[in-house]
Parts: sequence; C-alpha cells; structure tokens
Amino acid sequence: MSSMAYPPLSATGIEAYSPTMLHISILTAIEGIRRPHSTKADIASGTVLLASQAPLTSKLLLLQALRKHVLEPTRVPVQINAQTIDAVERAWHVLQALSEQEKSILGELPDENSIIDIWNCVWSWLKLIDEHRTSLSFLPKGVKAEIVIDTILMSLLSDLTTLAEAHRSDLLRDPRMGLTAPAAIQRLIRAWRHAPSMQPLHRADDARWVIMIYFTKNQFSSSQMAIIRSAAGGSDEALAELGMRDFTLGLELLKSSQHVEKVIGSTFFGRLLLFFTHCEPRRDSIAIMDPHTFFASLCARRFIPILSEYLLLYSLGQQPAEIAERLVPGVHCAMLIAGLIFMTPAGTSLIPEAIEQGFLEALLRMHSDKTEPEIKIKPLLDDALPRALIRATVIQSIGKVLPRLRLVTQTASFRKSAIYGDWVVWEKIVEERNGLLKKYDAGRYPAKRMCDNATCSKVGLEAGFKRCSGCSWTVYCSAACQKADWTSGEHKQGCGLLKSLRLHQTKLGLTSLEHDFLRVLLDFESERQATEIASQLDSQAAQVLSGSALLAQPITMYDYSAGEGLSPVRILSVPDTVLYFGDGPAGATTAKIAGSDAAWQEIVRLARRSERKAAISVLVFKAGGDQRFVIVPRKVERGIPQMVKMMKAAERAHAQDLPRAEVLKLVQQVVQEHDEERGECVEFHQISL
Repeated sequence: MSSMAYPPLSATGIEAYSPTMLHISILTAIEGIRRPHSTKADIASGTVLLASQAPLTSKLLLLQALRKHVLEPTRVPVQINAQTIDAVERAWHVLQALSEQEKSILGELPDENSIIDIWNCVWSWLKLIDEHRTSLSFLPKGVKAEIVIDTILMSLLSDLTTLAEAHRSDLLRDPRMGLTAPAAIQRLIRAWRHAPSMQPLHRADDARWVIMIYFTKNQFSSSQMAIIRSAAGGSDEALAELGMRDFTLGLELLKSSQHVEKVIGSTFFGRLLLFFTHCEPRRDSIAIMDPHTFFASLCARRFIPILSEYLLLYSLGQQPAEIAERLVPGVHCAMLIAGLIFMTPAGTSLIPEAIEQGFLEALLRMHSDKTEPEIKIKPLLDDALPRALIRATVIQSIGKVLPRLRLVTQTASFRKSAIYGDWVVWEKIVEERNGLLKKYDAGRYPAKRMCDNATCSKVGLEAGFKRCSGCSWTVYCSAACQKADWTSGEHKQGCGLLKSLRLHQTKLGLTSLEHDFLRVLLDFESERQATEIASQLDSQAAQVLSGSALLAQPITMYDYSAGEGLSPVRILSVPDTVLYFGDGPAGATTAKIAGSDAAWQEIVRLARRSERKAAISVLVFKAGGDQRFVIVPRKVERGIPQMVKMMKAAERAHAQDLPRAEVLKLVQQVVQEHDEERGECVEFHQISL
C-alpha cells in the first residue's frame, strides 16, 4: 500500500459511495491511520467514515485502528511539548468526531470489556487535555474550554452506557470504569454544572441523563460527598442551586405533551430526589435542617413548592400509564423527603407554602385513590399536618385552598377512605380557627395588657402601656408604676431572668402573627373549657392533704401536641424543677418550658404576688418532633378564686375526716362566694412577645 497521504474524505462526498467503495475506503483509512507518521488528514478521513453507511463490521475495524494507533493510553504523553502536541491534537479530533456522531458507533460495541477498554482510552486523553487546557491552541479560551471538554466527556459516556442497551447503565458503577475516583467525580459534577451551555441541545439532556443515573447507581461515602459539594461550587447552597435548576426543568418536561419529554422529566426529577435523600445529615433518622444543611439550602430555593407541585401532578391521575408508573419511585422519595423536612422545627414553618402549592390536596387525592400502603402518606396526615393546625399561617393557607380540597373530600371515593373521619375533624378545626382568624384580622380581638405593678393592675389596650426596656416582658401603664415595681416590686432582681425567658420564647419557631394568635385561641379555649378547668381546680383542691402546699400556684396546660381539635386541658401544681407532663417518664422540666429553673421561679413569683390577678397558662405544641412550650399568662381584672382560702377549707374538711364529696362541696362554696364578690370582670391571655 502506498505511503502517500490521502486527501481527507468529506461527509457529503461519501454519500454516493457504494458499500464496496465504502469498504475499500475504510481499509485505505485504516492503512493511513496505522502509518507511524499519520497525518491529521488520515485521522479526518477515518472519522468521516465512522459516520458513513459502511457495514458495521468495517466501522468497528476502523474504530479499533483509531483506538490502537491514536487513543491507546500508553500513547498519552507525560508532558505536552513540540514533540507530543501533534499526538494530542490527533487524539482530540478523534474524540471530538466520536462525540458528534448522530448514531454513535460506541453504542454498537459488542460487550462490556470493549466498552470499558475504549472508555479508559477516552478518559486517559480527556484528563490530560483538561489538565493542560489553558495552553492548548486548538481549544477555546477560559470556561468555554471546560464546556467543550465536558460536552465530549458526557457525550461519549452517554453513548457508551445510558443511550445504548438499558443494562449498560450498570457500567456507571463498575469499578473498572473508575467513575467514583475523586478526579472522575470532580469532572462529572463540573460537567453537570455546564450542562445548560452544552451544544447541541440534545447533548445537554444527555449529560443530565447520565448524571441522574450515575447518582442513583452509586453510593457515595462522606468523603466522596465532600468532593461532590466541592465540584458543585463548594457548599450545600451551590449543590442545592444545581438541584433546583434540574428539578424545575424536570417538572416543566413532565408538563409537556410530548411523551419523550415526560420520560426525561420523570427521570430527572425522580432520580435527583433519590440522590438527595442521601445528602442531608440525620440524627436518629430525623433530618437536622439547621440553617446551613443541605435540605435547608434546598428549601431556601423554593424546593417545597416544586415538590408539592410534583406530587399534585402525580395525584391528579392525568399522566399516561407508563409515565405514572415511572413517577412512583420519585413520589416515594418525595414523601420521604417531605416527612424528613416537616418533622423538623424549621421544616414545620414550610407547611403553609406546601399547602398553597397543592401538597395537602395531593395527599388527600392519593388517599382517596387508595394509594396506601404503597406510598406512605398516612404519617404526614396523622402527624405533621394536624399538629400544624395550631399555626395561624397554616390555617390561612388551608382556608385559601379549602374549595379545591372539598372537590376531593366530597367525592364518594374519599368518603370511603380511612382518612375521612379525621378529615371531618380537621375541617371543623380549620373552619373554627379560620373564623377566629378573620375576626382577629378585622381587629375584633385587640391585645390587652395589665400593669405589672401589683399595687395597680390597671387593664387596658396595648397602646396604653410601655414595656420594660430591660426584659421586654413586663408592661406598665406609667413611669411611676414602673419605678414602683423596680424598687418595691423586686423587678430589679427579676428583670434579667425575664429577659432570658423572653429570648427563650422567641426561639420557638413561631411568626409574630402565630404568637399573637395564640392568645386569641387560648381566650376562646378557656371560655369553651371553663367548666372543665373549674372542675379540675376544685377536684385537686378537694384532694389536698392537711398541711400540703402543692396547689399554692396552679398551672393550666393546654396541650396541642397531639394535633387534636379540642386541646386536653390539665391543671398542674408547681414543683421545683419538673412538671410531670409530656413525653417520657421524666416529664417536662421547668427549664425546658422557661429556659431555666430560675426564670420559671420568677414567673411563679409574679403570679403569686399579683393577688391572683395573674395565672400561669402554658400552651404545648410540637414543631416537627420537638415538644415546645409557650407561657401565656392569664390576666383577671379582679383576681381568680383564692387558692389559699380553698386550701384552708380543704384542710379543715380533711381534719374532720369528711368524705371527699363533702370536701369538694366546701371548696366549690369558697369559689362561688369569691365569684359573687368580684362580679363581672375582664379576663384575657397576654402574650409577652
């Protein structure tokens, strides 16, 4: 065969070639490639023939020649200089040509060994070219060089794995491919970052497709996750930004009328969700959701509305059967992530926007369609959402979407579901509290205050009082009252403790609206449960043993932590450090309620010195899985029933060994006499935040 250099073939020039001519041309090209000093023209002719209509066997022979005489890893130079630059440029042109094929020859490789072999060739050269990209004249400058290299990398990887036979995607986790080595992780994540800039556009989709499958085919160690974060931009925020970019794209593709786009969208969204379930640090299977963790970074970028819309899209039942089936794994992950987020204190505050974006509607639709137990939605319906009904913002959000929810809940299928009875209770709660909220918004429940100078105790609207600038907890109707309380009322000693208490109360994860609405809710609840509260007070007093002082200061506990509509109310006494109330045998410590035992003791002191014009009410709720307590003092213009009198009456009755019924009767008589003495008076709960 002549050693002369043949002029390069053109793609248009070979269209008229017969199969025989194509075969001869390939043999000629192979001969040219084999020559020790093959030229760029030889390489160009070979790459053109790879895209021709030549027989597959002939093209595979040509690919093998290019692999052996151009791409062989042993040909990769240690350094790039005048002697090696031609070899580097020839390899680059081969890689570029392979990546630009419409129907890639790489997808026709006969077995895994062939694929892994050619990939190792590709990877060896691309690593070298990437490391020296700033000094190579055949590459564009700056970030454009990265984009071109990454486009070729992802194009060839997709042609070798995910775009060929489906089972070949398992190669993305094959150790022989080396794709979980630090350098490979860095390049793949960088390519993911550059995907929107890749041309042609279908290669951008190929890159995302490979990344999504790569994420879910591999399990990454903490050190590998650190590399992923670093390559994404160096932080959870940067990784979350990338994720939200493709979540948004996936959702838009799912909404498309094109079947192929729906397939791509379901893959993007579902596999990215699956990968991200492993990105959040957890403590005892609960997400941490501190301000700078991964889920917090996602949620700061409107992840919850996107997730809610995704679930609603699935629950509406309007997707083709194949797409609906493809969505199920992603919906599983979505429910898992939603549960992890909403069961954290920080995540609870995200429930309102989730509801407005269709999250609750999606859950109700899935339950109506009897999706359980395949998709675990009941924990959210039984736990996180009912407990959130204590929040004014959640009530507002449900009120906005209630007409849409009723389109689901009033159907025959939903009435047969296991959740229907619970929904009836929830709907009643929402309607009741929404009514209170509307009146609150209309100014029907203005905040009231009572002067904390015990010798004054003037009652009026909030505007007529000023807070102590030190603690911001106590309020006074005049400078004279504030001065008197500072000196003779011992506020000078208690101011610092109340400041720490107020600071503790501001860390409960409630908005200012939610805080203030609690007083309205407790006013309503105490009136509705007045008989029960009085009965418990009487009953406890009637059981006091002679000499006991346990009921010197009662506490009314309103427990909303179970998510029930009518909060169970309990009257408790004041121990030193522990209230036997709440989760676990140890109960809730006063330090947990007030921030410190000393702060709690100061609250008790204020209540005792008020001459029964102030009582301690504590509202219990859950933020995520955490039990939290809000101290909401109840103010009574002319005092509540004197517990001292009740105690003495009970002690005298016990001393006479009277039956319990007789003791209770005497206690109730004391209460009745006191109520008749004070007549009608103003009672209200006072939020001090």
